[in-house]
Amino acid sequence: MRSEREPGRPREARVDVAALAAARELVCELGYADTTIDGIARRAGVSRTAIYRRWPSKALIVHAAVFPASDLRLHLTVTGDLAADLRALVFGLAALFERREVLAAMPGLMADAVADARLREAFQAGLESAVRDELSGMLSDAVARGEAREDVSAETLLHLVTGTMLFRVAVRGLDSLEELASELTMILQRACLL
Repeated sequence: MRSEREPGRPREARVDVAALAAARELVCELGYADTTIDGIARRAGVSRTAIYRRWPSKALIVHAAVFPASDLRLHLTVTGDLAADLRALVFGLAALFERREVLAAMPGLMADAVADARLREAFQAGLESAVRDELSGMLSDAVARGEAREDVSAETLLHLVTGTMLFRVAVRGLDSLEELASELTMILQRACLL
């Protein structure tokens, strides 16, 4: 999430690109806790002020770096087979959580989100909203075909999958994430299909 644009000279796109790349690299190298705005600025070759003009906190720049706006959707192809579509959704989310920068950043971002309303807003407006919209469309199509129950909430299903994956990754790392994705797919199918 970027701060409001203030009047003045135009911002340089290269600063955004360099800062986001630096944040992503440092989170992977040092972990979330040891990544700092000073370190990001040094790595990017920009000033701290340039960083703070764009992202008012470390959490917001790291969030923007690991969940780029251009990569918020899972780009699922709805096939008309809800079981296959749910499997693609779950395995797409598993692949997202397996990304090195996401693994390194998520525990710290989740901890910071408790007290940071802007970070919670960035999560809700970004990935959560995009994936929920895709899942909602998938479920609506399946209900219209008579394949799925009408009383299933896309938001609840999304939270079931992401919450389970986040907990597993935080506690056990990537151990058996594919097996977990298979089990979650089965649970979702049983919850959704008529």
